[in-house]
Amino acid sequence: MEKKEKDQETKKVFVLRKRAEGKLKSDVIPIEKLSDREVRKQAHELQVHQIELEMQNDELREAQLLIEESRQKYLDLFDFAPVGYFTVSEKGLILEANLTGAAMLRTTRSLLAKEPISKFIVSEDQDKYYLYRRNIFDGKQTRACELKMVRKDGTVFHVQLECTVLHDAGEGSRQCRTLLTDITERKFAESKVDAAHEEIKKYKENLEAIFKSIRDGIILVDRELQIVEFNESARKICGLPGINEARGKKFNLVHKYCEGECIDALMETKNTKLPAERNRFECFNIKRYRCLVSVITYPLLGNNNKFNGCVVVVRDETRLAVLESTLQERHQFRNIIGKNEELQKIFSLIEMLSDTPTTVLITGENGTGKRLVAEALHYHNKGAENVPFVVVSCSSLSDSVLESELFGHVKGSFTGAISDRMGRFQKAEGGTIFLDEIGDISNTMQLRLLRVLEERVFEKVGDSNTIKANVRVIAATNQDLRKKVSEGKFREDLYHRLKVVELKIPPLRERYEDIPLLVEHFIQKLNTRLNKNIKSVSTNVQIIFMHHKWPGNVRELYNTMEYAFITCDNTVITIENLPSEFEDTRARDRRRVETGNVIDRQQIVQALEKAGWNKSKAARLLGIHRVTIYKMMKKFFIKE
Repeated sequence: MEKKEKDQETKKVFVLRKRAEGKLKSDVIPIEKLSDREVRKQAHELQVHQIELEMQNDELREAQLLIEESRQKYLDLFDFAPVGYFTVSEKGLILEANLTGAAMLRTTRSLLAKEPISKFIVSEDQDKYYLYRRNIFDGKQTRACELKMVRKDGTVFHVQLECTVLHDAGEGSRQCRTLLTDITERKFAESKVDAAHEEIKKYKENLEAIFKSIRDGIILVDRELQIVEFNESARKICGLPGINEARGKKFNLVHKYCEGECIDALMETKNTKLPAERNRFECFNIKRYRCLVSVITYPLLGNNNKFNGCVVVVRDETRLAVLESTLQERHQFRNIIGKNEELQKIFSLIEMLSDTPTTVLITGENGTGKRLVAEALHYHNKGAENVPFVVVSCSSLSDSVLESELFGHVKGSFTGAISDRMGRFQKAEGGTIFLDEIGDISNTMQLRLLRVLEERVFEKVGDSNTIKANVRVIAATNQDLRKKVSEGKFREDLYHRLKVVELKIPPLRERYEDIPLLVEHFIQKLNTRLNKNIKSVSTNVQIIFMHHKWPGNVRELYNTMEYAFITCDNTVITIENLPSEFEDTRARDRRRVETGNVIDRQQIVQALEKAGWNKSKAARLLGIHRVTIYKMMKKFFIKE
């Protein structure tokens, strides 16, 4: 090997000498014509030049060695770089590849030569690669491209491909220096991160859905008690502004309507790092209505038990408190007073019917409170204060007047119709029309009313234009409409249209247990109205009231109480203050009081309930001796 290299070196020297002799000038003075001195001088210069050449040759050899070392280092860097380097022709053929690139494709450099690089790109990314390469050659794209490639053994891996165009490749052709970076691990990590983000996003969405949908108010504050987040329920219950406006502000500055209970609970939790609770205190909601709420605060603790904030859970218990009160015993529903079982069922039906436009028929004797039930049906509905409640007394009007009252008329439709007039159905638009004593209307009016109920339209008297009736109809009667239907005095189809739901109010004689409640209610009402200070009714009056048949029902009781108020100069109403029609009852009940003869079991139970099951008080209410009430309880098997 060394001999071969030496021969090659000798050959190079010979060739170089020949080239030098060829350049020798023809007019050079022959050496034999030179003097000895000149010869010696030339010989000296030649020796110096020879030494200079040898020194230059040594420097060149050193430079060549350095160049070779650098080239070898470059080749090592090129071959063993952590990325794959490929030189690709303009036609897409691999011209050169480093060892890393060949290893990346699980093949050798010799087998890669002249192979199209697209051969190693998965089919689904081929178009993406061609578009990228074309943009590179057109100078439109400089960013890297991510692709999936396939190795010779069939395994797929992810790469980042980055190309640079080489314009001086020779022979007018262009080449592309292609850099491949294996990003399979990065892609795998990214997919795991994406999956984790998706999972987190899903959990976040679920938590947000729970956070927004839960009926309890949830408020999150930081260690400085500044608002971080709250849900819509908290905004409504606590009367807070929008979250964007409130975020970052002190809770006590934002919660304007709080009376301090929430702040006390927050401060307690901050100081003790323990949950705090405040039960059923009054607060104002977003509509400035007073409501009953309970609050629980939970601390958010970090490392070393450091206080980082607090979660406040606010529960509106207004409705629950009302329901609890109702379950214990509801003695009043709006302006209707009573604890009678049948009346309680009517209260429940009113609650169910108040939010529906269902037609309701209210039946009951005169004075039982049919109009109060109609008002409760209307005003118990949310927003009813803003819609009309129109009352029509059907029995007090003639046919022609009633027709005009209900449907209205146009000018000139009859004698005296000097201008257009709006009827009660139009006035009740969007609200409720209460038709009292519906059983007294004529057949003609029954027919017209039937059309309104069936088609929800009507015409004014003297007009052919049809008007829509968006009105809820509530009717009332003291008559037996079923009997009138069988007698042919009331249309059966109208009866069934009216009687979608029937509320039958019991007479007062069937609800004696309500008389003490009504008496107390009327005392309060009449004291205010008549500017009196009456405290109660006497025991004897109570007994008389409990035994009276009350043919005029609640209205008669109210009128009796009003008469007694006017005639009473004391703080207790006595028998002497009752109207004259109670004279016989007074005498009869005096005898009952004297003999201790109480009529029935129900009367004793009512007296005991009113007295809180105190036997002495119950006996005084009934006007009998305490021993007598014990005997009666034993007789009627009455137990507390």
